[in-house]
Amino acid sequence: MGWVSLASGEHGIDGQGDGTMVLAAAAITFVSSLAGVPLAAFALRQGRKLAIIANSVCFAVCWALKLVGCCWWIFAGRVVAGIGSAGAYAIPPLAASEACEKRVQGAASAALVLAHNVGILIMYIVADLGLPHRDVLWWCLGLSVAHCCLFMLMPESPAYLAAHNRTADAINTLAWLRGLPKGHPSIQAELSTLPVPEAAEESEWQIFKEMVNKPAQRRALIISLVTIVGQESCGVYTLMQFAERAFIITRDMAGSNMATTATVNGTIYVVWTTDTTIGEEILPARHALILGVVQLVASLGALFLVELVGRRLLLLCGGTMTAVCLVVASVATALGAPRAAALALAGAVAADSGALEPAPYALLHDLFPYKYRSMVLMLASAGTCVTGALEVLVLGALGSYCLPAALLLAAALSAAITLYSWWAVPETLGRSLDEIYNELVPEEAVTRPVSPEAETKTETTTVT
Repeated sequence: MGWVSLASGEHGIDGQGDGTMVLAAAAITFVSSLAGVPLAAFALRQGRKLAIIANSVCFAVCWALKLVGCCWWIFAGRVVAGIGSAGAYAIPPLAASEACEKRVQGAASAALVLAHNVGILIMYIVADLGLPHRDVLWWCLGLSVAHCCLFMLMPESPAYLAAHNRTADAINTLAWLRGLPKGHPSIQAELSTLPVPEAAEESEWQIFKEMVNKPAQRRALIISLVTIVGQESCGVYTLMQFAERAFIITRDMAGSNMATTATVNGTIYVVWTTDTTIGEEILPARHALILGVVQLVASLGALFLVELVGRRLLLLCGGTMTAVCLVVASVATALGAPRAAALALAGAVAADSGALEPAPYALLHDLFPYKYRSMVLMLASAGTCVTGALEVLVLGALGSYCLPAALLLAAALSAAITLYSWWAVPETLGRSLDEIYNELVPEEAVTRPVSPEAETKTETTTVT
């Protein structure tokens, strides 16, 4: 995703940095992701490890196609990248949370944000250094190929193995992941928390119908989809994709908004000048790089915050701070104050990456048992594909004509997801599924039986 900022900047692939072709390429990526959703769902049925390797193969093909250099090959590469990204935003957090102990599963799910931001920052560094675009493509191709080879050495998810009646393999994987002997008491205790094999394998449609027929899980599904899709569509994502372009526009506005006075025959006139001396102090690639560093540091802090302060509080604080900072950035941009705008944008990015972005993924893991998580993630991925395409097209195009208006629209979207979180999202940190579902649908609390997850949690606590 950081490639978009690089390609639409001053030294982009079109040589002029107008970003028109890149805007279309970015939108095509999200549209093609819809085709990748059923493919990712099929890959998940074959195993988390295979699905992640297949994702990396898609990205390797993407960079190889871009190396051809023709406009249409770049579009083809973005289509393949879209197919891969449909799974990239769903499979890794699922696999990571299943590989980790329960006390850090929320942070493991949120680690997707950190890894995502590392990639963006690398592209910002490349843009600041002014490296040849073709060399960057070769480097990215090598990274994807290396990831495919490296992940062949990784084990399969222990939860997936247990659910498919491969108990011995699940024990071996747990022992390898924890660095303990197979017979260690904690390994046996953790094994008891893994999913039990299903009597008969159900189709995705059967799992979906079963999930939506239960009021508590139906409401949990709505909450998960709204928070994930809403967070991805709040505007900061588009800002990071076109970060260098945004600062180019801010610099140009700062230069064109300078006014001086002139006296002619005793009459004072206000003269607007296009002298960009002040604007030249703003280095778009350097400001984008600073923004990327802020984003990375904030997402690193989120790994700790998501397990300390809870999911709901992160959503509320992150959404509020993001909206306020975007409003300030809009006003500063309109007034021709580039430094104030840059600081406000950095605040919005920090709030989004440190709170608003990771919380929904941790929330989703808490709201559903193993059986439904992959289904919900796939549905969320499909939703972000549609809204992501609309967001890039609307905010990207609007930002080219009137950046302050685009920032205000992004602030409104952030405020909307914050209000929804205040109204509908429960706190899930440290609570069992039954406790959460009883809060979502209180009238069913009397008749709902205790879930296997709650029983397992009690037994595990006793053993520990």
